[in-house]
Amino acid sequence: MDDILENPLGVGAVTVTSDNKMLVVVRSTNSDSGAGKIGVSPSGYMRRDKDFSGGVPDPRLTLSREALEEICVREPEIEKVVFTGFGRSEKTMHTDLYGIMFTSLTGQQILDRVGEERKRKPKTSYKTAGDSGVSENEEIILIDFEPEAVARSGILSDPSRVLSSHAVAIAEALVYRYGRETVESCFR
Repeated sequence: MDDILENPLGVGAVTVTSDNKMLVVVRSTNSDSGAGKIGVSPSGYMRRDKDFSGGVPDPRLTLSREALEEICVREPEIEKVVFTGFGRSEKTMHTDLYGIMFTSLTGQQILDRVGEERKRKPKTSYKTAGDSGVSENEEIILIDFEPEAVARSGILSDPSRVLSSHAVAIAEALVYRYGRETVESCFR
C-alpha cells in the first residue's frame, strides 16, 4: 500500500451522459464497501503514484483513471468535471470529494463498452470488491438526469439502497444542474 495515501481522499462523481442519463452502479454483493448498494461511478481513492500533478494532489486525475477502469470512459471523452461537495465514507470514515462528470458518450455507448470489456476479460480476471475494474457482478443503471425521474426511481427515498455519501452526491448534482427549489419540489 505504499502507493495509497495513508489517509486517502475518496473521489467520486455522478456521471452524466450526452443524452442526459445519470449512471449509477449497484455494487457487487462481494464488495467490502457498500455490498449490494447503489453508488456513483467513477469513484476511488487518490493514489500518490498516479494522482498528483507537480507534487499537488489532483482529484481530476483520480476521476479520469477511475472512469477508464470502471465505466470505460477515456479522458478525452470527459467534457467537464464540477466538484460540488464533501461526504464521508460509511465504512472507513475517509473524506470523499464528490462532483459531476459530464461525458460526450451516450448511456448506451458506455453500456456497450462495459459489455465488450466484460466479454474480453476471462471470468477469472474480473476484479471485485476493493479493486478497480469492470466487475461482472455490478449492474449499471441509467436514469434520466432530471429531478422528477430520479425521484420516481426511488434511489434517494430508501436509505438502505444507496450509500449515504453517494446519495448526497446525487442530490448535489441535481441541485447544481436544476437548482435547489426545483429539486426539493420533486422530493416532497
